[in-house]
Amino acid sequence: VEVDSQETIDNPITLPSLSELGKMKKAELVQLCENAGLETKGTKAVLIERLTQ
Repeated sequence: VEVDSQETIDNPITLPSLSELGKMKKAELVQLCENAGLETKGTKAVLIERLTQ
């Protein structure tokens, strides 16, 4: 499998799928946001939206 090096640079953190994110607890989503350097405040829906953009 060939990997696009540019994609690796743009998205170094592999995120769970949208359905997996929806099953996660808010605290887990907050941790993912922290790891990605994103804002950690908001509802689960807001955190999921932030992570998937």
